Amino acid sequence: MKTKLFRVVIFLSVLIVFLSSAVPLPVFAASVYPSLEPGWIEVYSEGFDESFENWTPLGGEATLKLDSRYSKNGSFSLQILNRSNTWEGPSFDVTDLLPAGKEYRFEASVRQDSSADNTISLIMKNILRGSSEPVYEQIATVDVKGEGWHNIKGTYTIPDDSTERLIYFEHTDKSVSFAIDAMLISAHEPSAVTTQSKEYQEITYSFEEGVDNWHAYADANVERSSNFSHTGRYALYTSERTTPMSVPAINISSLISHGVSYEYSAYVMYNGRAFNNEHDFRLIISYMIGNKRHEEILDTKTLQKSNWSKLTGEFILPQDAAVVNLLVASGEAEESDGYVAYYIDDVNIMDSTLKNQHEMSAIAVRILIIIGVTFLMAIMFLFMLKKINASNSMLADAATDSMTRALNRNSYEMQIAHLENYPADCRKLWITVCDVNFLKLINDNYGHRKGDDAIIRCADVIISVIGKKGRVYRTGGDEFVCMTSSDITDKLKEAITLEAQNYKGYPFSVAVGASCYHAAEDGAEPNIKVILERSDKEMYKDKEKIKREMSGMM
Repeated sequence: MKTKLFRVVIFLSVLIVFLSSAVPLPVFAASVYPSLEPGWIEVYSEGFDESFENWTPLGGEATLKLDSRYSKNGSFSLQILNRSNTWEGPSFDVTDLLPAGKEYRFEASVRQDSSADNTISLIMKNILRGSSEPVYEQIATVDVKGEGWHNIKGTYTIPDDSTERLIYFEHTDKSVSFAIDAMLISAHEPSAVTTQSKEYQEITYSFEEGVDNWHAYADANVERSSNFSHTGRYALYTSERTTPMSVPAINISSLISHGVSYEYSAYVMYNGRAFNNEHDFRLIISYMIGNKRHEEILDTKTLQKSNWSKLTGEFILPQDAAVVNLLVASGEAEESDGYVAYYIDDVNIMDSTLKNQHEMSAIAVRILIIIGVTFLMAIMFLFMLKKINASNSMLADAATDSMTRALNRNSYEMQIAHLENYPADCRKLWITVCDVNFLKLINDNYGHRKGDDAIIRCADVIISVIGKKGRVYRTGGDEFVCMTSSDITDKLKEAITLEAQNYKGYPFSVAVGASCYHAAEDGAEPNIKVILERSDKEMYKDKEKIKREMSGMM
């Protein structure tokens, strides 16, 4: 009975949130696939975070595996290695997934384990009715330069007489391993979704899942970045600009209706020592009427460096306008370090008429539902609280070392994997390594209970110093690793010295070593393993110093 009531509460809570938005149902339908243009429906997506089910190496000789070193989204990508031919790559039989006779769009992110310039292609292999010989057709190709991620994208219509079909990736250098991630296949479905999205338009680009069809209006590098964001984790970063119009843009021709007033907005931020402290930015609608291009400046602002600012404006697209692009542009002045590089985030396009829709009947319905759900929530509150507390307790137990109350080795490995995938998170991180001294002497001469007691005392001292300002992991028998935002070495050594004065029948001493990211030594991008190694060295220096000082006392 409790389970059924709980499900009712959850359902009605979701319904409240939905109705309180005061947006008709078609808006929800149009926003299910925010990264897709109207008329395109997602039929398959894979981020390779759990498995690579249905993917096999073409030819069966190469090796496929999940790779945690790099990922476009999530924690893993799909890597292929040990290739003997250029055409050997990850393949996927799409016979049952993609019916013949339809148009499909294929998108993926690819990268190579090579600094050389190469080409990666996406190929469709068809077996046509009445023929046993396969037909190969190229869907898309991309020139890959170095080891960064590149986007490969193309459309393809499967022949009506195709009886079997398979997609695969190939690389021009058979000796190079490469990886794919963020695979998306969408079908062209000119259905009610297109009409609904134009009738009740509101689209937000937050760049959390990808670049969402944004591109460079002229020559520039446009990519998703986690260095800075207005909300969420990601923003769109534009750099390597060569002209004033080397700016981020998106084609919105199929997203908006002619003669309708839309409100456009975007958040913009720039930084960098070489750029001026103030810079002008503009929000622009560019469109064609016949053979003539028109540009409508919706908003212009002078931005302060390192501060997010909002550009916003309204515009009604003329009836005969075509090839419509939304641009977020900087001023035209070229500075000492070239044209300014900048970030955009939370770009929004909304039908202006939606802002003033306040129907009293919808409000009354929402109020009644809120009253009903509030009553049910009061009944279920204690049950839910108990369930949440039990779940949190289980999660805490699974992540905590039972002897010392520090986080356990498994939690430590997960955090290290995260820092390897997101090295920027190491920039302001201090790693402190602690190791109990003379543990073997304590175990051999005072008993293992005293040895355990020394380990527990060490953990208690570290946790009392750090508190909620960082994390403490027990990584081995008497080894601890601390992650904080500042150097705690002095405070930690003072606390250890005070604890050592509280004699409990055996000598108590802890070696401490700390380090952080040093740009001059580590290069442009932090490496958590390099920082850990430096902390270890500092700890062993401290250990040797303590042993020399206490050699006459032991």
